[in-house]
Amino acid sequence: DMAVLVRRHDQAARIRRELGKLGIPAVEYGTGSVFLSAEAGEMERLMRAVSDVASDRSIKSALSCDMLGYGAADIDRMGRDGALWEETVLRFARYREIWTGRGFIAMFRRVLEDENVYARMLSLPDGERRMTNLLHLAELLHRRDAAARPSHEGLLRWLADSISDAGDSDETQIRLETDDDAVKLMTLHGSKGLQFPVVFCPFLYRGAKVDSVDFLFHRGEGPAMDIGSVDMKEHLKQAMREELAESVRLLYVGITRAKCRCYLAWGLVNNSDTSAPAWAFHRPEIGPGDDALERLQERMKKIGEEGMLADLAALEQRSGGSIRVSPLPGQEHRRGPVARRQGKIELSCPRFGGRIDTGWSVASYSSLAASHERPGVADRDTAGVSFPRGEFSDIAGFPAGTAPGSCLHEIFEKTEFTRPGSPETIDVIRDSLRRYGIDPGWEAAAATMVRRVMTARLNGAGLALMNIGGRDRLAEMEFYYPLAGITPRRLELILGGIEAPGAGGLSAEGLEFSPRRGFMHGFIDLVFRWEGKYYIADWKSNRLADSAAGYGADVMEKEMALHRYHLQYHIYAVALHRYLETRLAGYRYADHFGGVFYLFLRGIDPEGPAGRGIFFSRPGESRIEELDRYFREGDR
Repeated sequence: DMAVLVRRHDQAARIRRELGKLGIPAVEYGTGSVFLSAEAGEMERLMRAVSDVASDRSIKSALSCDMLGYGAADIDRMGRDGALWEETVLRFARYREIWTGRGFIAMFRRVLEDENVYARMLSLPDGERRMTNLLHLAELLHRRDAAARPSHEGLLRWLADSISDAGDSDETQIRLETDDDAVKLMTLHGSKGLQFPVVFCPFLYRGAKVDSVDFLFHRGEGPAMDIGSVDMKEHLKQAMREELAESVRLLYVGITRAKCRCYLAWGLVNNSDTSAPAWAFHRPEIGPGDDALERLQERMKKIGEEGMLADLAALEQRSGGSIRVSPLPGQEHRRGPVARRQGKIELSCPRFGGRIDTGWSVASYSSLAASHERPGVADRDTAGVSFPRGEFSDIAGFPAGTAPGSCLHEIFEKTEFTRPGSPETIDVIRDSLRRYGIDPGWEAAAATMVRRVMTARLNGAGLALMNIGGRDRLAEMEFYYPLAGITPRRLELILGGIEAPGAGGLSAEGLEFSPRRGFMHGFIDLVFRWEGKYYIADWKSNRLADSAAGYGADVMEKEMALHRYHLQYHIYAVALHRYLETRLAGYRYADHFGGVFYLFLRGIDPEGPAGRGIFFSRPGESRIEELDRYFREGDR
């Protein structure tokens, strides 16, 4: 029965919030893209936390969303309680596992259920509206996930792009939560052709405002823009007259939507001297040659409250009882100015006397090696040496950096090893290049690279990835295992025997990190099984030379030492060692652990010298057991 008509969507949102405080249901019509809603930002924070569970900051950001409902005190308490925070991180890790294995929508449904999202959101004043937005966003993300099969990062990037460049398609338009027994909130533009028993028009007092630098006006039959002519002042007045005319037209639209009653708010409002009610209720006499806008402004400056009430009383009398003028309810309760407090006020702030334990954390190869390269080093391939861009024919010239590296990782994650030249593989390559913004001209070179990597002999016994079926491999294996407490010096003592020809091993000054305890976390690019043994493979897209010939053993060894990849694969080896201990009956490291391959993708060529672009290591059993024991027991 009731509608509130406004000029702008933000005004509708204000009305909805105020009605919500009073328990009055209201729905907004035509409020633009769902990607512009607050819920889109919350969805992005949730997805980022699930995709990057190693980041305490991302998880805490997601927890603080209204969707999950944790306050600052709750999050602080969780951070102080190691067991409670561990449980929280593992919960997000389970969500990530569901997302990886069953898709985004399965993960989101589990979050809705486990985190009690429905009840929490619907308890908010505008909960039905917000829950509708969340479900709408989930549907759009599910469609994208099902159609493009993007990685976690890819789907996140799509959502971020949609938020920054929200379109106006029917698919993304905000849906009505329900309009049963709810006040309708809509713009005056959107209300044309509709009628309601009762209409409120609370924001019609806005004056004609035109940007004095960038404005449009009409000359002849078409629009024009003045960018600095000698008649700019006159054209600005013309633009303001046109804005006033538009406001008067919308005033007419608003008051004629009501079938039984229409409420307007009017009075001595700042900057309302060129508004539609000013013109409709207090229009001055305009003689020949007078500027209507200037005459209106002059009248409104002089009118005062008595003159305004007199005009309205005359209008009320002429209406024959169809118009009533009355003060806004609650006027008598307006507070006067607050008396200033006398005397000097002594201010103080609480002092923190506690101790923040920064030793407990979720560690990773990246965090341990960060001091060696730079803070926040990513667990992805670095750009390496810079070379001129190729002509799409040689993968050695493929773009370098984090995004191209992620693109190549994704290609190998999605490729069917046993059919490296299939149309499906070409589709994977083409889609990955497109989503990472890489020139499609690299498609043929990338396809050649995939074929070379899959057919190359990784050892003298004939091992080739193209012979590893889907049941014998696991991509992006995520792991967590407990850390009792580690220090860089003890870790270096254990790993100090690693030989890196031409670059030295893990020197005493190589690692610098504060003592860590909590969990070790990471992702192994590929774990595969061949002839009863289990191997680790890591895709390396580092650009080390301008051709495959430059990926010899010495060059690879220097790169391994430079980025502390020896540390990385020992952390991975412990993860696989522990995994096999719990899953494989009769497991023995000597019998079942095959070793670690670091595959420098740009340098592998089956027709070149054996082993080019292929780094292999099989850590000694005693070192892995000592490292495993150290991670479990710490410094005792």
